[in-house]
Amino acid sequence: MKKMKNTNKTLRAALACCIIAVLASCVQISGSDAESNSKAILVNLFIGNEKNDQALTKTTTPNLSIMPTTPTFSRYEWSFTNGTSTVTPEDTSDGTISVKLAAGSWTATVTAYTTWTISDVSKEYKAATGDKTFTVISGQTNSVNVVIKPLPLSDVGIPKGVFRWTLSNLSADITQATLSIGSGAPVERNLLDAASGIIELDAGAYDMFIMLSKASGASAALYEVVYIYSGLESTINVDASTTAFSAGVFIAGTATLTDMANKATRPLTVRAYADSNYDMLIENSVVEVAENGAYLLQVPASFIGHNVYLQLSPANIADGYGTTGGTAQVLALEAKGKKGVTLSLAISEAAATPTANPPGGMYNIAQNVTLNTTTESSSIYYTIDGTNPTTGSALYSGAINIPLGTTLKAIAVKGGLAQSAVMKEGYPAWTKGLYEDGNAVSLATATGSSTLTKALFWIKNNAKSNAVYTIILDADETIAPYTLNAANVHNQVNVTVRIAGKDAERTIKLSANGSLFDITGASADDKLTLILDTNITLKGRKSGVDGADNNTSLVKVNANAVLEMKGNAKITGNTASTTNSYGGGVYIGGGTLTMKDTSSISGNTSSSSSSYYGGGGGVYVSDGTFTMNDSSSVSDNTALTSSSFSYGGGVYVSDGNFTMNDASSVSDNKASASSCTYGNGVYVSHGTLTMNDSSLVSHNISSASSLGGGVYVAADAVFKMSSGTISGHVAGGFGGGVYSAGRFEMCGGVISGNTASFGGGGVYVSNIFDKTATGGVIYGENEGENSNTTNFLVGGHAVEFSSASVYYRNTTVGASDTLSTTSALPSGTGQTLNGWTKQ
Repeated sequence: MKKMKNTNKTLRAALACCIIAVLASCVQISGSDAESNSKAILVNLFIGNEKNDQALTKTTTPNLSIMPTTPTFSRYEWSFTNGTSTVTPEDTSDGTISVKLAAGSWTATVTAYTTWTISDVSKEYKAATGDKTFTVISGQTNSVNVVIKPLPLSDVGIPKGVFRWTLSNLSADITQATLSIGSGAPVERNLLDAASGIIELDAGAYDMFIMLSKASGASAALYEVVYIYSGLESTINVDASTTAFSAGVFIAGTATLTDMANKATRPLTVRAYADSNYDMLIENSVVEVAENGAYLLQVPASFIGHNVYLQLSPANIADGYGTTGGTAQVLALEAKGKKGVTLSLAISEAAATPTANPPGGMYNIAQNVTLNTTTESSSIYYTIDGTNPTTGSALYSGAINIPLGTTLKAIAVKGGLAQSAVMKEGYPAWTKGLYEDGNAVSLATATGSSTLTKALFWIKNNAKSNAVYTIILDADETIAPYTLNAANVHNQVNVTVRIAGKDAERTIKLSANGSLFDITGASADDKLTLILDTNITLKGRKSGVDGADNNTSLVKVNANAVLEMKGNAKITGNTASTTNSYGGGVYIGGGTLTMKDTSSISGNTSSSSSSYYGGGGGVYVSDGTFTMNDSSSVSDNTALTSSSFSYGGGVYVSDGNFTMNDASSVSDNKASASSCTYGNGVYVSHGTLTMNDSSLVSHNISSASSLGGGVYVAADAVFKMSSGTISGHVAGGFGGGVYSAGRFEMCGGVISGNTASFGGGGVYVSNIFDKTATGGVIYGENEGENSNTTNFLVGGHAVEFSSASVYYRNTTVGASDTLSTTSALPSGTGQTLNGWTKQ
């Protein structure tokens, strides 16, 4: 990670709000007409917002401290234009400048800069800018306040801005205290749990509410507009006992319905909003009324002097369509409130609100979104610029490419019906850091040397039950072995930890012997889940690359734990070297492993010095469930023993279920031993292997004589094949494609192009052989490149079945053949029946 420091003094940005503090002072300047009507004016930098750009004193809100009085930017750049000429005075080191201008209309523009040092290189950045048009009057002194807005700093190494809050004097009778910052999906904090703290945010303007409630139902709220600057800090200190949290003022009036049948049966809702888009609902300003009924809304006192936006709609928006009505759509709220405010509404049956797929959420790439509505023959109109759609907006005709950071809105329209309510879905981009259920979490107080270690530390001390924690990495990291258990998720239940790369492959490297992640859930009802998501690679240790081999599996998935790999995630580069080594990549000991989205487990080795124990170069399933989907793969792994026997070059299933779906594959793995190998691709001891949906077991190899070039099924195990392919294997013993000492069931798929030295070029079965007529082909000796073959004179090129007697078949077992151990087989030595020959 790049080294970063702020070369300025401690940088803090001002908090701008509906009640705004003076951030600079005015200087009185006088002049005379003798100077060609030029008069000196003072441009007084003021960090504010569109709602109120007039300087007010702090006494307006007692004990509400807004810091600092002037932000410390490195310099301010000024420009004044009047349409025909431009005046560019020298830059200043603070937000105040005095300049003489001719009488007339002028526009002042100011840009504030900050300086950062990244990798020992200092660079200046534009941090904020603003402009203001004003009039210079001859013979008068003028002063101007310019509103400057934060600019995003996208360079690597520039941090987000920080919002810091402190709430004091919270009375004991407060039952709920909540801070909410942002719109759409705001970041929220329970102030009863944390009366102070910080939140990291991207540069921009944010609406902030602090809401207080008592058990009696009484409530109060403070509303501010917060400006956040990249790398700077905006601070607010709030005294809960002040008049900033008064009970508020009231809006009263009557709600009237027009043009609707059965009006009396339909309840209404009156809402008050803080914005003209009717997105930001004012807390506790919602009431339900009967048709033509009276209403009374309570609005926090902090809205006095500002606009409040009223909306009348059906209580259940699905029941009909509502619009604001009358002259009371926008109110400039007075200290005494408003009375006699009439709202009218015409409603009718409405089209169903559209839905989006995928829905809004955090993604790392642009999304192709489809829209739908249950109202047949309706048209859908949409916008992606944040405005509410109309029938003049884009008409939906197919999937819409939604860039990250976009808000999608849509309506459904059909003749004879009112238009639907507005669907709103946001698609924010991933950025580096930790998210709790999609909301950013500050790691400023966490301990650790990297994003991952800081995030894991925070989760250990702050996790909540049933929450999903997403850790986004934008760089490779190296960490020590980590145990993910109840103690490390704050002893909460059903916690999910998700790790994802930002926009390219991010590698998490193991720094010392042990499992990079050792996961254990508390109980069957309290699972602990680790998700390796987009572009994440876990890398272990191996001799010759990392100095020495590891001594265990790279990941362990124990009882009641879940490991999910998706988005091209990888587990690679680990050699588990010990006396009895189980699983070079992953060990499943009662848990669940699911692979999706072309994820892979490759380049791992299980290295044992024992003659009989160990195996599973890629994955070892001691007990539990292993499922492969979506073209995921287990490849180029090795089960190695320095002694006689080796088991499962790719996967070893001791007990449990291994299922292959959706073109997943186990290929190019190797079993290596001095005497014999069992299952170069997959070894199944007591569990079940199921192949579905074009799954593939191919080209797994052995260094010694082998049983089951592709798959070995032991006496207490089951092999089920409904689809897929087993091909390209060579067995130095029996069963070029499959060796089954257990139960072999096949109702689909293809076994082709395998070779066995002694028997069963395609399949060797020594217990239960069951192939139904519903599908599946085991090729014989005369099928060209698809042929299964054996080097033994009468060894069964397609199938050899050996129980009390030995039967073999050299011709293809086709999809129409029904064959099993209960089928009539030839009774005499040398006799043939339906393609079978008895030895």
